[in-house]
Amino acid sequence: MNRAFLFRNKAMMKRKALLAGLRVGLFEEVHSKDQVHKFMDRLNEANLTLEGEEDAWVHLKPFSAAGTVGHKLLRSHAQIDEKVIDKDFPCMVESHLPGQEFSCEAFIHNGKIRFMNITEYVKLGFSNFIPAGPALQAKRPQIREVMQKLVDAFGIEYGVIHPEWFLTADNTLSFGEVACRIPGGHIFELIQKAYGFDTIQAMIMCSDPNTTEQEILDFFPSDEEPAQTYAGSVMIYPKPGRVSKLVIPEELKEDPFFENHTLIEPMEHKVSDTREGFGNHYGTVFMKGDDPDRMTELLRHYQDVDFYQG
Repeated sequence: MNRAFLFRNKAMMKRKALLAGLRVGLFEEVHSKDQVHKFMDRLNEANLTLEGEEDAWVHLKPFSAAGTVGHKLLRSHAQIDEKVIDKDFPCMVESHLPGQEFSCEAFIHNGKIRFMNITEYVKLGFSNFIPAGPALQAKRPQIREVMQKLVDAFGIEYGVIHPEWFLTADNTLSFGEVACRIPGGHIFELIQKAYGFDTIQAMIMCSDPNTTEQEILDFFPSDEEPAQTYAGSVMIYPKPGRVSKLVIPEELKEDPFFENHTLIEPMEHKVSDTREGFGNHYGTVFMKGDDPDRMTELLRHYQDVDFYQG
C-alpha cells in the first residue's frame, strides 16, 4: 500500500527522488494561500529577485490528480490571489523547471530496463511523437543512466514506468514525476506503430516474474538503432464556444504523413471555457513518416487548427 501511495502522492515521490540523488526543483506541501505566497517569496530570495522584477514562477499541483487536472501556473503574487481557491488545499507547490520536457517509457524485468522509448513532446497535453528526434535521442546514454537510477531508487522490479524529465541546453536533467502504469496520450499505440511490437503483450511479459531472460531478449527489438519510422499524434480540443460541425482540412487528408483520425461529427453544443486541465479531447489525428522535423511541423500546425466549428 505504501508503494502504491508513493506513485500517487507527488510530494512523497519528489522526496524519494531527492534522496536518491536525482535533480528536482524546490517543492513544499502547502495548506493555505498564505503559504503559497511565502513559498514564492523564498523562491524570489533564492533567485536574488530585485523589487520590480518578475516573480519566480510557482506550479501548484494536487497530490494525486492525473495529468494536468488542477495544475495551476502562478507567475506572480497577484495570480496567487486570483487563481488559488480554498478547494485546492492541501497540495504541492514547486519551482518552475527549465528545459525541454519529455517522457520515457521503460519496460522493466528483474529490476533492469529491457526496452526504453523516449517520447518527444511537441506541446504538452496536445501532441507528441515516437521515438524522439535525433537531438534528444543523442542524449539516450545520459537519459538511460538516470532512468536506471530511478528504477533502483524506487525499487521497481517488474512492469512499466512513465516518468517525465526536463533537459536544459547544458545537458542538466531534472526529474518531474513518474507513473507506474500505461502512459496516456496514445503513447503505447505510437510505440507499437514505430517499433512494431505489441506493447500490451510486452507489459504483461515484464509484469510476470516467470518470464525467462531468453523470452525477453527474443521479444524486444533494439532501442538503440536509428529510427526508420516516426509515429505521432495530436489530440484535438475544441475551442470554447458553440460547435455544430466537424471540418477536416483537405490538405490534411492529402498529406503523405497523415494516417487516420478518430474525430466524429458533434451534436450541436457549447464548449465550456472553465475546463479542468485541458478538458476532454474530442479525438486524435495520427501521423506516420520518416522525417522528425516534418512530423514536428505538422503536429505543431494541426494542434492549432479549428476542427470543430460553429
